[in-house]
This record gives sequence, C-alpha cells and structure tokens, in this order.
Amino acid sequence: MSRADWILSNIIENYPRDTVACFDPVCGNLPRRNLDVPKLIQYLEKLAKNGAAAVLIAASAGGGHLRTVDELDAWFRATTKAKMGKCVKMGLLRPEDGYENNKRLA
Repeated sequence: MSRADWILSNIIENYPRDTVACFDPVCGNLPRRNLDVPKLIQYLEKLAKNGAAAVLIAASAGGGHLRTVDELDAWFRATTKAKMGKCVKMGLLRPEDGYENNKRLA
C-alpha cells in the first residue's frame, strides 16, 4: 500500500502529525503576484531535508481565496520539481473551485 493510500484509508487517524504549511514564495505587486518557482523548490527541499513528514501545498495566511485555479495549478505543478524524499506533498483544495477543477489539481 502506498503512503498516500495508507493516509487516505483513515485520513483523520493517519494524517501526518508533523505537517508543515507551505506558503508560496511570490514576487511582484498586488493584485497578482508571480510564483517564485526556484524559491518554492528550495523551501520544499529544505523542509523535507529537515524532517517534515508532510507539507501542505496551497496553505494560506488568509489570502488563499484570492488565488485562481490556474495559479493553484501552476503552484502544484512547480512542486513536482522538488526532491522530497519520503516527505508527502498534500494539496489544499477548495470546494468552491468545483469537482472538475479539484480533480485536475489532485
């Protein structure tokens, strides 16, 4: 059974205890900023190297609702470039984005 399947078999009981919120490093000016992909990869790899069991991709300090689905997609795709070892990447999905968008993001 994969780690993801094990987590999903009992999401409450098996949710990694030491999950770190991964905020997005951005640059530019509001209202739209650009994801800084090299800093994101560096951040994720440092979290994994320092023992984080899991990271929550698309975490927010309150502004997450302002992101578009395309911005989330770019963020999720950028994380695939990070070497994470055994660290699990988990994505924060929003019901208001709809089933099809969330299925694509997952």
